[in-house]
Amino acid sequence: MLNKLSLKNYPWLVDLYRKLVFSLKIKNKNYNLIINSFYKSGVNILIFSLVKWLLCIDSKLNTYCNNCLNCKLFDNNENPNFYYLKCKKKLIPSIDDIKKMNFDLLNNLFYVNLYKVVYISNINLLSNLCFNSLLKIIEEFPYKIIFIFSCYSLFNIPDTIISRCQYYKLIPPKEKNAVVWINKYLFKYTKADIITSIRLSNNSPLFAIFLLKKMWKYRLFFLRKLFYVFSMNFLEVVDLFDEECLKHNVYWLLFIFSDIIKYKLNNKLCIVNLDNINLVKFLSNKILFKNVLILIKKLFFCLNELNSIMFMNKKIFIYDLSSFLYIKVNNL
Repeated sequence: MLNKLSLKNYPWLVDLYRKLVFSLKIKNKNYNLIINSFYKSGVNILIFSLVKWLLCIDSKLNTYCNNCLNCKLFDNNENPNFYYLKCKKKLIPSIDDIKKMNFDLLNNLFYVNLYKVVYISNINLLSNLCFNSLLKIIEEFPYKIIFIFSCYSLFNIPDTIISRCQYYKLIPPKEKNAVVWINKYLFKYTKADIITSIRLSNNSPLFAIFLLKKMWKYRLFFLRKLFYVFSMNFLEVVDLFDEECLKHNVYWLLFIFSDIIKYKLNNKLCIVNLDNINLVKFLSNKILFKNVLILIKKLFFCLNELNSIMFMNKKIFIYDLSSFLYIKVNNL
C-alpha cells in the first residue's frame, strides 16, 4: 500500500501523524481513533502509514522499518493483522459486511505482532444497524484490537461511537503552502490559476491538482461562454449548460455570483475566481445586488435538487434555470 506513496510527499499530513504516534505511545496503543478530514486530503495515506507503524516489529520512534515481515506483508496487502472496510456512496457496507468483519477478527489468529488494526473509511455513510453492530464489536473486543475510523463529517455518526474514540481533525494546509506544493508538480499554470483552484477545492491541494488536470480547460471554456452570453447574446443562455456536467456548471456559477457579492462589498481579497476577475467586475456592474442574492439562493436550491433527485429531466431543469438567469441578470 505504501511502497509507492510516502508521507513525506504530503507535508500537511506529517504533523497529525506525529501527534497520533505520540498519543498511541502514551496510551500504550489501547484506544480507538476517529479522524475527521477534508475531501481529497490524503487521509488514507496518513492512516496506512500509522497502521504500518503499529504493525511494524522493528519500529523506531515514529517510523516503520520497511524491512520486517509485517511491513512487507502490509505493502503487498497481505497482512492478516489489518482489516480494511471501504465505505463509498455507491458501495456502502451492509450489516452482513460488519458481521463478516466480526467473524474474521474472532477467528483469525494474531500474526507476529501483538495487535490487530481495523480501518473503516467514511464511517458516516454507515446505516444505524451497522453502527449498532459495530458498537457491540468495539465494546466486546479486547484492548489488543484498535479501530480507526475516517470521515468527512461527524454528522450521522452516533455519540456512542464518537465517545469510544479519540477524536482528531485533519486541517488543510495554508494557501501559500499549498501553492508552493502544487508548483513542485505543475509548471504550466499561472499563480492566479493555482490560487483559484485551491480556493475552489476548499484548500485541498490534491483536489486542486485534480481540477487543474481534469476540469480546468472545460471550466475556462464555460466561463468564456458565460461572458459571451451575458455580454453579447443572452438568447443563447440555454446552450451554456451541459447535461453531462450540470452539477459542475451550477457550482461554477455559484462561485462566480458569490464573488460578485464580495466585489460589491469591496472584499476583493477573498474572491475565488482570481483568474477571471474581469468577468466578476463585468457582472457586478451589470446585476443588481438583490438579484445576485436571489440567484445564489436559486443555485443552492438547484444543487439540492441535483443531489437529491435521482431521475431528473435535465432539459426542463436547464430551461428553468436559464429563464431565471435571463430575468435576474437583466434586472427584469
